[in-house]
Amino acid sequence: MDFLDAADKIAYYATELNNITSLIGINLANSDISKSNELERITFLTEYTKQLAS
Repeated sequence: MDFLDAADKIAYYATELNNITSLIGINLANSDISKSNELERITFLTEYTKQLAS
């Protein structure tokens, strides 16, 4: 595997992570979960994943 292949794979996975975090965000926005510690943890993980994908 050369550097261009590796860069392409990294770009692909970053895009996939971004898509996943978008879906998580949509599901959280549409959920009826009341504000709780679990919701805060999920929101934190979603934001962290967005940062990794950038």
